[in-house]
Amino acid sequence: MFLYNADKTNVLLIMALATMPLSAWSKPHQIKKFGVNAPFSIGDLPNGHVRFKMEGLSENYQQKSLKWMHGFNFTEHDLKSLYVDNQGAVLYGDVFLAKTGYVPPPSPPQALAISAKDAFTLHSKPGASNIIYLDFDGHVMTNTVWNDATGIKTLNARPYDTDDNVAAFSSKELSQIAEIWHRVAEDYTPFNVDVTTEAPASFGPAVGRVLITQNFDYSGNKMPYFGVGGIAYVNVWGLSNFASYYSPAIVYANALNSGYPPHVAEAVSHEMGHNLGLSHDGYDDGKTTQEYYLGSGVGYVSWAPIMGESAYSNVTQWSKGDYPFATQLEDDIQLIAKKLDYRTDDHAGDPVSPTPLIIDNTGIITASNPETDPSNANIANKGIIETNSDVDYFYFDAAAGSANITVRPAWDAFYRTDLRGANLDIQASLYDQYGNQIAQNDPLDETNAFIAGTLAEGRYYLEIRGVGNANTPYSNYGSVGEYFISGTITPKAIKPFAPVNPYPMTWATLPDAGTSADSISMQASVLNAAAGGTVFYNFVCVAGGQGCVESGWQTSRYYTAYDLQADTEYSYQVQAKDALGNVSDFSTIASATTVALLDVAPATTSNLRGSKSIITVNLKWDVVKNATHYEIFRCTIRRGVCKYGATAFRTTDSNTYSYATANVYGYKVVAVNAVGRSSFSNEIKL
Repeated sequence: MFLYNADKTNVLLIMALATMPLSAWSKPHQIKKFGVNAPFSIGDLPNGHVRFKMEGLSENYQQKSLKWMHGFNFTEHDLKSLYVDNQGAVLYGDVFLAKTGYVPPPSPPQALAISAKDAFTLHSKPGASNIIYLDFDGHVMTNTVWNDATGIKTLNARPYDTDDNVAAFSSKELSQIAEIWHRVAEDYTPFNVDVTTEAPASFGPAVGRVLITQNFDYSGNKMPYFGVGGIAYVNVWGLSNFASYYSPAIVYANALNSGYPPHVAEAVSHEMGHNLGLSHDGYDDGKTTQEYYLGSGVGYVSWAPIMGESAYSNVTQWSKGDYPFATQLEDDIQLIAKKLDYRTDDHAGDPVSPTPLIIDNTGIITASNPETDPSNANIANKGIIETNSDVDYFYFDAAAGSANITVRPAWDAFYRTDLRGANLDIQASLYDQYGNQIAQNDPLDETNAFIAGTLAEGRYYLEIRGVGNANTPYSNYGSVGEYFISGTITPKAIKPFAPVNPYPMTWATLPDAGTSADSISMQASVLNAAAGGTVFYNFVCVAGGQGCVESGWQTSRYYTAYDLQADTEYSYQVQAKDALGNVSDFSTIASATTVALLDVAPATTSNLRGSKSIITVNLKWDVVKNATHYEIFRCTIRRGVCKYGATAFRTTDSNTYSYATANVYGYKVVAVNAVGRSSFSNEIKL
């Protein structure tokens, strides 16, 4: 029969832990707290480098630093890692704790090599209004707070490097980059943010950058706050000059066990947490003090908060201080959500409108993960628990026979025997078609869950939720993140799929016959699966040039292929599948030709940037491939207002322009060809 949690008291302990009043964990002495809910003056701070620095500032900068420090919560223990710069701005310089005698275990064997293209085009939520860019390939910093801090006009930061060869990324380094990205992306999965390794087209108040580099640059200069593991200004996300001045947050990979991915990833999430306004989760029982809480528990359920020292634990989560002797009780998730908003729920939370499990004809359930499917082309049998109250439902139809279903959290990808770093601890429950619970599983020594036993013929509902753990202990507060479903059931007899063939395949009725210079849009005919079930479509490329790839199985009958070659013919055909795994024949082939580049107006010029010496302005922007020339527009800034006229200031065939002026102007660029003109680029003021 099915595997249950034998000791029901464990469930009660988890419930008790989640509802235990914080007063039950109070200490015999008070920790000094400062910030939003604890106003203070400079004289209220303990003696130390923060107070001494503030006392040495001018009156204006003293007031700036006080206002800054009243914008977030921190404790007396944070003052070891807090710094105030010469302009009164506040940052963290994190010297992450080293675990005595710790030796990183060997890297796990990689099931699939990550290509350079994949490693630098990874996205966790494409199109999100907020972006966290993980910058691994080096970065030239000018006119930033870090240049002011070091007095070095240009800092040419080195790339992530674990083999002492900065000229190229090895296959191992590309895999390490993908693992770091996935671990950070999973930390931020509850939120409406795209964690990506691809540089955004432009940077602004809602675009954060974390530079993963070394603590000395190409010229041998010491990078800012050289002796730490990571640095970030606190509570700067959303400021108008966040991206241009107070970014990037920086992680020194060579100072974190030689770039070991679990340690680097935890530091990246931690430093971005500071940018978003979070302070440290510490521990103080009156005898032992930890500015960074090292966590509790052993084995696969060892736990630590991300804003503590989470590099040595298997379960790493955002926290609200619901652990014994916590120094900080702020609600991490709520604070982040104020800046990033929550992600939209991906699966229904009840059996009324569940998502079908995709099962093949032999009863096998599989799910791709970010290692085997970096672009998430296959969306089947996976999901995200967005909040600790979220519940996801799936359904399947089975014949009488055995069933074995496993639900794994994010460590399903880039599997390690230690330091998994995933957030979600899973409970899986199985219900029959009448709503009776027939199995539930939540191991106390693991974070995955499994259902195993014998089923009668019928329809079943799989419920997935995040839970805490009574042994470690931790609550379900931060138990959110990705999961992947795999296993086997005894499949029902194949039912006919009607119609047999998705015929004919047609192009979507869109401008330019569904084509542009780099994309083609297509659609399949409407199909009805047996018994009114879900239909899945896969658009397969038969012939073409660059970007000729299949869509992967999807529920939409529409597909747009991007990143294609201009003036090139592409041919596609489509295949359909129902929820029982019945697959149709291929459709007839349909072909279309992308538009020649010079037959369409240029795309918007991106990444306008520049510098200014005493009398010279230097402008540069990314090349637009079908532009014949560029128009530069200039405006005079008066009382902070900048209005552009209808006539270009200068025209150039190059993507750079320099001229002599001592005045301050605003600049924008437009790309032009014989067909038309692009919209304005981003604006810079020099």
